[in-house]
Amino acid sequence: MSRIVRVGLIQARWDGEVEAMIRKHERMIDDAASKGVQILCPQELFHLPYFAAEQDAKWYEFAEPIPGPLTNRLQKKAREHRMVLIVPMYEKEMAGVYYNLNP
Repeated sequence: MSRIVRVGLIQARWDGEVEAMIRKHERMIDDAASKGVQILCPQELFHLPYFAAEQDAKWYEFAEPIPGPLTNRLQKKAREHRMVLIVPMYEKEMAGVYYNLNP
């Protein structure tokens, strides 16, 4: 017995604002769900400008705790669509400890 699992990837251009990028991805998640996608992964640092090639303290403000507001928001979206979301984020474990998580 074979089972088909539909997987999707999201690649999107930086629009210049974090909340706008999150909303953009939520719409793309909805669209993927309407096409039967069961596992979905956006690109690295999906809601931020891509800064991983440099080390600069100015990016620390964008790090978020996991779990936290963004993971909670996306968990609701995943639950709504019965979908697995693999979400690469910039994590703040504690003050001064940051990770660029790519599952």
